[in-house]
Amino acid sequence: MKKKITKNKKIMAQKPRAEITRALKNNLKYLATDGGGIELVKVDKKNGIVEIRMTGACCGCPMKQFTFSKMIAEKLQKNISWLRDVKLIE
Repeated sequence: MKKKITKNKKIMAQKPRAEITRALKNNLKYLATDGGGIELVKVDKKNGIVEIRMTGACCGCPMKQFTFSKMIAEKLQKNISWLRDVKLIE
């Protein structure tokens, strides 16, 4: 007899890159409407570090740092328990 897996266990079992993409799904859509995007450069679950590069229109945007810190880094750290640091790569 198979045991049912709860939603939390499913989330914990996800691959790190998929887990981050899912957590940022709405933000990715929002950035895309203005011609921007996010590239996951490196995902290191062992050390709890994610490196992100902002792409497209985000590159020259004066709100880039605010968008990164408030919309991306804070959201990831709030929703992903193993994450210790989110770095913006230029």
